Amino acid sequence: MNDFLVKHKQWLESQPISGGNFSKLDMEKGAYPLIIFDDCDLSNASFLETKCHGASFRRAKLFEADFRFSDMRRASFQVANLVGANFAGANLKWVDFRLANATGVNFRGADLTGAKFRGGCFKDANFIGAKMPSKECLAGADLEGAIGL
Repeated sequence: MNDFLVKHKQWLESQPISGGNFSKLDMEKGAYPLIIFDDCDLSNASFLETKCHGASFRRAKLFEADFRFSDMRRASFQVANLVGANFAGANLKWVDFRLANATGVNFRGADLTGAKFRGGCFKDANFIGAKMPSKECLAGADLEGAIGL
């Protein structure tokens, strides 16, 4: 499946991919701005150093997905399940995490400027060294046990 996605990159940028099972997908170091993975299973997928600004992962399953050092500016993870995902060092400016389950997520050193967290669960998340959004953006989020705030 990875070869298909890479080969059809241009088509993917304009087509929504909804509801598919892409667990363990390898998208490392690619550029997929505005790609739509709504309702997909992307558990254990790798987006390491990937450029996916404006991408949509609404309601997606992203258990232990790897987004380290990726550019996810203005992406949407609304109502996504991100348990154990890794966003260390990622550019997450203006990302929408509203109503997401981000329990145990690693945001170490990430830029979360302007990110929206309202109604999301960020229990035990790691925010050490992260550039944090305003307190208004964090209002209404469950941050129990989170570190680095």
